[in-house]
Amino acid sequence: MKFVVCLKLCFLLSFVCDAQTFESSAQLRPVPKDGYYQLLLGPSIAAHLQESFQDIRIYDSKGKEVPYLLMSEAAVATGESFREYPIKEQTIIDKCCTRLIFSTPQRPKINNLALVIKNAEVRKKAKLSGSDDAVSWYIIKDNFDLESIYHSANTSEIKMLDFPMSDYAFYKLDIDDSLNPPLNIKKIGFYDNWQEQGKYLTLPMPKITQRDSSDKRSYVYINFPSFAVIDQLKFKIRGPHIYRREASFYSVSQMKGKEILTPIDNITLRSNQHNEIKVPGLYMKAFCLVIENLDNSPVMVNEVKALQLSHKLLVYLDSQEKFTLKFGSKDVGIPQYDLEYFRDSIPTNLPDVSLGPIEEASMIKNPAQAPDFFRSTTWIWLAIAAIILLLGFMSYKMISEMKEKETKL
Repeated sequence: MKFVVCLKLCFLLSFVCDAQTFESSAQLRPVPKDGYYQLLLGPSIAAHLQESFQDIRIYDSKGKEVPYLLMSEAAVATGESFREYPIKEQTIIDKCCTRLIFSTPQRPKINNLALVIKNAEVRKKAKLSGSDDAVSWYIIKDNFDLESIYHSANTSEIKMLDFPMSDYAFYKLDIDDSLNPPLNIKKIGFYDNWQEQGKYLTLPMPKITQRDSSDKRSYVYINFPSFAVIDQLKFKIRGPHIYRREASFYSVSQMKGKEILTPIDNITLRSNQHNEIKVPGLYMKAFCLVIENLDNSPVMVNEVKALQLSHKLLVYLDSQEKFTLKFGSKDVGIPQYDLEYFRDSIPTNLPDVSLGPIEEASMIKNPAQAPDFFRSTTWIWLAIAAIILLLGFMSYKMISEMKEKETKL
């Protein structure tokens, strides 16, 4: 019986110690209807988080954990999109040919076309012409083959046509149909490769201290209010009308009272360019920029702007429920939700949900794991001490009783 009591006490002790703790919390504003929403993690939240943004949880009013997806902006996003050209004329001439006339309103320089064609295993001859007014036509590519136009999984296939670089306003494609029926051409256009810069958030301004040394170097210390994930730094510099200086960028840390500089990257500061450096996902609080002045007068770093790529949570919210965001913890790992497997099925361009005021706390408990009684650190330590004393006393009693029995025997 006493052994069972000890097990129960050990379980209670582990329960108290394992309760997840969070530094801060904020209430999600009510939403007008059920559905998916996006919650932007601004700098005030990100400043509390671990480098991987893993210490975030959302709870409903019953303390139940609500799944979410973390979406992080890429520094540069690339992709490919199909741009369709308007077809002005599509004529099928019996026992002759199919004629398509299409326009390129912006008259771009192009050297290829994409035809979306219903599946057909066939070979046909074709020619491509160009015109500036859709009246006078000039040959671009003559007597080329269209063949084996089918897709094993879809009912349509994309056929790419390459030709000499052209910038006509109109194009005419003639396809020979004299030997067999015409092709079913659905669309004509081109694939455009695009590139988009990521969206950044501005972090709180750091404190800047500059020391110009006799070794012909300037040491610029950059200290932020707290640790943060930084993806880009921009420097505003005052100096001569023209300047070009080599500089080294270091992270600053302390070890046994000594300053440790760890090299990150090199940068060339110039008067005729934007002075910036990309440091993807760098999790730091203090930096040092060492500028090589040589025999020149020192330049002055007046301002440092730190940028962080945008991060947001995608979460399904019930309009009749209240939700709490808890964040900032050393005790939690990366959450694993089924929602991750359905990432592609969540709509894009979701409405935003905002947060109420952030509440700071030395210890905010996960409501799903710890009752209100244990929310105070004082009660936790008192409970741990009491349990340890009780376990020690019971162990002593059990050993004493065992010795008494051995003596009697």
